[in-house]
Amino acid sequence: MSQYITSKICQAGEIGIHGNLFGGTMLAWLEQIKEQIAVS
Repeated sequence: MSQYITSKICQAGEIGIHGNLFGGTMLAWLEQIKEQIAVS
């Protein structure tokens, strides 16, 4: 089993009033990672 490690910088528009990342943003990032893993 291999690991895929990545990092993202959160922009102001991706953070809610309580300082939490929006769920849709997280899911979009996960979709991008899935695509990168599928291609490799």
